[in-house]
Amino acid sequence: MLPPELSDDEVASRGQRWYDEQIKAEVEPDRVGEILFVDALTGGWVADRDAVKAAKLAHSRFPNGRFFCIRVGHRTAYRMGAASNLLSVSKQEFDVTLSTNDYVELEPAGALRVRGTRFSLDSVIHACEDGCGAEVIVISFPSLTLEQVHGAVAYYLRYRSQLLPYLNDQSRRWDELEQASNAANSDFRARIATRRAALAHQGSVR
Repeated sequence: MLPPELSDDEVASRGQRWYDEQIKAEVEPDRVGEILFVDALTGGWVADRDAVKAAKLAHSRFPNGRFFCIRVGHRTAYRMGAASNLLSVSKQEFDVTLSTNDYVELEPAGALRVRGTRFSLDSVIHACEDGCGAEVIVISFPSLTLEQVHGAVAYYLRYRSQLLPYLNDQSRRWDELEQASNAANSDFRARIATRRAALAHQGSVR
């Protein structure tokens, strides 16, 4: 039976939910820094310090999987999905005056994206900085090609000094969204933690 078709948005959303609700408590803080792949269809996951090894293991273990990639303990998961409209930057707030190219385009709202996709430039750059190489990004999101990822990185390297204020502003916005999300779900997270502690206690007394 073929797996259901999922858009990159759905893969990112499901993968983030699996990580937050089921996986995070198992891997943090003991495995901080490892590259983790979660199958958005089943919630199964693998992690390793070596990103390529983790990717190969994920495809071996879940041959029909749709994968979401995160570096444990980092915020890459919040950035790797198709970019949210909440992070569009108005031209009144930040004026991007750089020339775009075959790999990067500027939206009317002011956000820089990988041309022809909904992936933000900062998604790719932060993923690379957090240890997800181009091959790993493409494995996680098949709608991106190696050429697109390398093209986006080359654009960043060419205009790095001009892009830093923009990328810093995007990071600030991601932090605000993450804090708002954590605050909105604090009761739910507390219930999960309490339930996990109770299950662990039951296991220890058997």
